[in-house]
Amino acid sequence: MVSGSSVQNDNASLSNVLNSYSNHVNSLSSSWIGPSYENLSKKAVDFLNEATSLISNQMSAYGAACDLMRSYSDCKKNLVIATNNYNAAVANRRNADARSFANDISTINSQITTLRNQIGNYLAQAANGQLVASSLKGNGSNAGSSSYTAGAPLDLEPGVHLLTFTTADGKEIQYNVIIPEDATEGLPIIMYLNGDGHTGQAKSLGFAEMAERAKAIYGDNAPFIMVQPVSNTSWSQSGSTDGLNELIQQVVQDVHANPNKVIVTGASGGGIGSWNVVNDNPSLYSAFVPVSGDGRNIDLQNFVNIPIRAITSGDWQTDGWNMGKMEQAVNWINENGGNATYETRPGNSHHTIIKGAYTEDLFEWMIAQ
Repeated sequence: MVSGSSVQNDNASLSNVLNSYSNHVNSLSSSWIGPSYENLSKKAVDFLNEATSLISNQMSAYGAACDLMRSYSDCKKNLVIATNNYNAAVANRRNADARSFANDISTINSQITTLRNQIGNYLAQAANGQLVASSLKGNGSNAGSSSYTAGAPLDLEPGVHLLTFTTADGKEIQYNVIIPEDATEGLPIIMYLNGDGHTGQAKSLGFAEMAERAKAIYGDNAPFIMVQPVSNTSWSQSGSTDGLNELIQQVVQDVHANPNKVIVTGASGGGIGSWNVVNDNPSLYSAFVPVSGDGRNIDLQNFVNIPIRAITSGDWQTDGWNMGKMEQAVNWINENGGNATYETRPGNSHHTIIKGAYTEDLFEWMIAQ
């Protein structure tokens, strides 16, 4: 915000306006909203129209500020003249003239204050414009509102694929990968570790737990790709998550996902296992969401540089075993410079927490990090 005598020389405000224009122009070539490749051309036109409208409004506000700056400059010059006249009148004991010039000074100062406020408001309008691009958000079967770098459609058919990955040391890991209907290169990717109730159930994972929630919210066109490794034991067991970081890096390459938007989450036993996954290689992930599962034998320092939402039901009878430990971990992470929240979902229990936790808001937060 501009204030006082700095109005004419506020290069920082003018630079912010120009940077805002530049960001919008860059957005036109690199960001698209919604996962539909088929409608990409129309989305580009809509985006251009909205950006053009916003930039036009910003330029109008900036132009108005510049016009007022000329008046402000004139007022400052008149103030100097009136002040000199006043001083001369006082020195020569021309009291009537001094009173007149004093009134002029008061009037000019009032005009300067008004102009300063108006200029500040216009510059704030010009600098604070945001490209919402609400017209590009999908709905219904084409839901999803998060940006990603558009690419060619994927060769992999939409739907659930049960595949096998072999780690460098020879361990075989079965996993489900779920491709949305209009998937393109550059989508975010979420790796989900299931609860103990679906241990060893292989392909049925593609229709259960988090996948079921995503389908309920987005239909077959989620704005992200899901990966669900299969384990024959609980993910909470020692060594069960070995190789998953290697797996997710390979899948990111295979499906041409965005390597800067890789999220890991899990519930119950999978929530415990997800802590271990991040603990082993935190730099791989852009966000981490443990649900009703506390971290064990981990170094909390490894969680300071990753956005975290730790979620549990708040029901002490069914989730008391994890709630206190999750909250303590979040508090330590934040006290040491991290970015974590501890959240409860009242009205749920450990048995219903998947529905309570995996909401559209949470999915959108995950892929926005």
